[in-house]
Amino acid sequence: MEASRDAGASVRLGVSVTRLEQTPQIVQVTFTDGSIKSYDLVVGADGIHSVVRRIVWGTEITPWFTGQSVWRITVPRQPEVEAIVTVQGGRNANIGFNPVSTEQMYVFIVQNTPEKVRLPDDPSAAAALARQLLEGYGGLVARVREQITADSQVVMRPIESILVPSPWYRGRVLLIGDAAHATTPHTASGAGLAIEDAVVLGELLRCATPLAQVLEEFMARRYERCRLVVENSLQVAEWEKQPEPELAKTSQVLQGLRQLLAQPI
Repeated sequence: MEASRDAGASVRLGVSVTRLEQTPQIVQVTFTDGSIKSYDLVVGADGIHSVVRRIVWGTEITPWFTGQSVWRITVPRQPEVEAIVTVQGGRNANIGFNPVSTEQMYVFIVQNTPEKVRLPDDPSAAAALARQLLEGYGGLVARVREQITADSQVVMRPIESILVPSPWYRGRVLLIGDAAHATTPHTASGAGLAIEDAVVLGELLRCATPLAQVLEEFMARRYERCRLVVENSLQVAEWEKQPEPELAKTSQVLQGLRQLLAQPI
């Protein structure tokens, strides 16, 4: 936040967009606090349930539920977890650990849920339900299970995905990140792709190039890369949902995506 302000950005919190009106030269934006401002370009980086996308693209393009849910439980980092670690077997499609700092990691549980489910309204149930899902495992899983003691450690969400058809812009309004290409967590690439979008867009906007050309070049550099990640991640999710997961095929796809994502953007 402070870095953005130091760079000259105007940051407003607690407001959203209610209306976008375009002319060939500007986009006039009406906000939820009643204020109206005009911009050369509006970038919708407002997530999988994007308000900007709904206003400009309508409701025909919406996320779809994939038939799985993901739990993420923050716990103290264990010394043997130096990178992402996955555990196959048991009643869940996938269990693993992802380090996020020197002190913390999170446990992820990808669970097959044919119907879209959420945590119960009783907030005191979250930790108990997470521990229940990890019953029957030994070793690292069992050790970490005992560290789940507070409901505030637990987040659970249905897994949804979306890939907006190219182009991700209409006039002077552009979608990036999850608003344009929300992927499932199986390839651990969603946040990375969003950051790449921002880097590429910033690079292109620094050039003295007409906006229409900037947006065309942005799509040329971003669409295919993001499409491959979204579609392959969905394929991995489908294989995981099978009674006998396609582990060999999953490994091959993930290796190919790692090679793709190692290429320059």
